[in-house]
Amino acid sequence: MKITLVNPPFTYFPKMRATRYNYCRPPLGICYLAGYVGKLGGGRHDVRVTDTLAGHRTAEEWLDEIASGKPDLVGFSVVTPT
Repeated sequence: MKITLVNPPFTYFPKMRATRYNYCRPPLGICYLAGYVGKLGGGRHDVRVTDTLAGHRTAEEWLDEIASGKPDLVGFSVVTPT
């Protein structure tokens, strides 16, 4: 099974007049999950992590990246700002 886990973009303090993302940390939750699924699946699953905050790409570019892998399952890290 092909699985893609996504860390979506967001601005943590939108009222602070930030021109770019002003909140960035490694997506540890989905990275831990990817490692666990990879280990639990015994190598049968292709697990990818897409961090949309890395590389300053546009939404279209990271959506193309997700679609190009033709995943069977897409999971999103979800917190209030996203």
